[in-house]
Amino acid sequence: MVEVVLEVPPDLSSEKVVNIFIAEVNSLGLVAKEMLPKTYRGIIHWHLTMPDQKGTLEATWRPADRSFWLSIHDNRRADWQAGILLSMESVFRG
Repeated sequence: MVEVVLEVPPDLSSEKVVNIFIAEVNSLGLVAKEMLPKTYRGIIHWHLTMPDQKGTLEATWRPADRSFWLSIHDNRRADWQAGILLSMESVFRG
């Protein structure tokens, strides 16, 4: 599994973090499906896909400790994900 932690500035509200993230997802042409994890309350989790292509990139925001990370499970890898990870690394830096 590949995991990338994104730095979130302390002055951004949780709502702003989500809005910035979704705007970036849309600008990259991805489709985001918000998931409702039953085991981990208090987090927001998405499955990101590229239309008409295989692979899933997962994104998780945990406001309680301001953690945001992207992950790719080995069985969900695809060629498009590497470029997306690079683009997302600086998404909250403005």
